[in-house]
Amino acid sequence: MTETIERLEARLRAYAGTINVNEIEVFSLKLRPVMPGVHPHESEFQHCNAYMYSSEYQVGKSACNLGAIASPIAATNLYIRYPHPWSSNKNDFVLCFKDVDPPAVWVQHETGLEILCTASTIATLILTIFQIYEKIRKKVSANAKAKKTDRYHKRVHQIRVEVRKFDKHGNLQQELIVCQDVHQPFNKSDFANKIQNVSTSHKSETRCKS
Repeated sequence: MTETIERLEARLRAYAGTINVNEIEVFSLKLRPVMPGVHPHESEFQHCNAYMYSSEYQVGKSACNLGAIASPIAATNLYIRYPHPWSSNKNDFVLCFKDVDPPAVWVQHETGLEILCTASTIATLILTIFQIYEKIRKKVSANAKAKKTDRYHKRVHQIRVEVRKFDKHGNLQQELIVCQDVHQPFNKSDFANKIQNVSTSHKSETRCKS
C-alpha cells in the first residue's frame, strides 16, 4: 500500500469520526487535471503530474458558500500535504460548505480538489459541485492555452473525477467516473446522474451493512 493510499484511508476515517458516522457512509470526490497517458491509479507519482493552480481554486470557490473549518475537523487530522509551498498552515486549504449537515469539507491538494461528504448530503450538493467543477475546468482550459504559463508546457488535456469510498468490508474502493476533455464543458445531466448513482449505490451498501 502506498503512502498516498494510506493517507486517503486515514483521511476518510478521520472525517467519518469527526462527524460521528460510520466510515462506510462517507466518500471522497477528487477532481484532478492530468496529462496524456496517465491513469489515476497507476502509481503514487504518475497521477500527480499536473497540479491545481491557486487561480483555479479561486474560481471554484466563487461557485459555492464556504466557511471556516469546524473545530473538530482539524486539517491536521485530515492528512493533507501542503498544497502550495508558500504556506505552512494547512487550515488555509480546508473549508466547510455552509448550511450542509452533516458537514461537507473542501480540501485543496496540490494535485486537485477533494470534497468529503456523505451519501445523505450529496443530493443537496450535486448542482453546487457541478458548478465548482465547470468553473475550475474553464480556468484550467484557459491556463492550458496561455503559452507563458507552466500549465501550457505541462500539456494538461483532461479533467478527471474519482470517487473513493469504503465497501461494506472496509476496503477502499476507487472509481474513475468522469474523464473529460479539458476544453469541453461538463454535461450537467450526465454529471448529475453519475454522482447520483454513486450516492444511490453507497446508500444501498450502507443499508446492507446495517
